[in-house]
Amino acid sequence: MLCGVCGSRMTVRYHCRGTRPVPDYVCQKASIEHGRPLCQRLNGEAIDQAISALLLETMTPLALDVAVAVQQELQARQAEVDRLRPHARGAGPV
Repeated sequence: MLCGVCGSRMTVRYHCRGTRPVPDYVCQKASIEHGRPLCQRLNGEAIDQAISALLLETMTPLALDVAVAVQQELQARQAEVDRLRPHARGAGPV
């Protein structure tokens, strides 16, 4: 997540509210690098809920099928590269 004030990447910190972990998004780059105060801190609970809802809307069964098919294709191509690599080095037949 990028800070809406300075544009730096924000980090996430978790604290417990009761017994469950709750995220806070913190812009602390200037604080860490230059000893300045935190740029901003946001309660991440509502942000995480909104992102979760968006992902659940987006991840339809068809989208998941496509993602799995793409992953399988990438794995097959990697296996083929691994199979051909020794041959390219002159290590012997394929």
